[in-house]
Amino acid sequence: MHAYLSRAAAYIKLNDFQRAMEDCQKAIELNPLYARAHGRLGYVFSTLKRYKESQVCFKKALELEPDNPNYKANLQSVETALVAESEAAKQKEEPQQQQQQQQQQPQGGPNLGGLNIGNFLNNPTFMSMAGSMMQSPAFQNLATRMMSSGGSG
Repeated sequence: MHAYLSRAAAYIKLNDFQRAMEDCQKAIELNPLYARAHGRLGYVFSTLKRYKESQVCFKKALELEPDNPNYKANLQSVETALVAESEAAKQKEEPQQQQQQQQQQPQGGPNLGGLNIGNFLNNPTFMSMAGSMMQSPAFQNLATRMMSSGGSG
C-alpha cells in the first residue's frame, strides 16, 4: 500500500497523472481508511481539473484526518475552483440564451400581444402619417395636456 503511494508520488513528479491515479486507487482499494491515499488522489484529480472528484477525495481524507491542514487547504482551493467553474459556465450560457431569445423574437422589435410594433415602424405609410400628426398643432396640444395631467386627461 505504501509502495503504491510512493510510486504515485513519483508519477506525479513525472506528470504521469493517469498512472498516479491508478496507484492511488490501488492503495485505497487495499486500505480504504488511508487518508494520505485519498489526499493524493484528490491532488491528482485537481491537477487534471476534475474538481468534483477531487472534492470527494479531500472530504474523505478530512473525514479520516479532520485536523490535517493540508487537506483543509486543498479542499478549500478545490471548492473555490468549482465556484469559479460554475460562474464561468453561467457567463458562457447567458449570451447563448440571449441569442436564442433574439432568434425566437420576430424581426422588427418586441411582439406585444400579437401587435408587432416593429412592423409599424418599418412601414413608410405609417411613419409618414405619424410625422404629419407630430406636426399638427391640435395633436401637440393634446399631447401636452396628457403629459401635464399624468395621462388622465
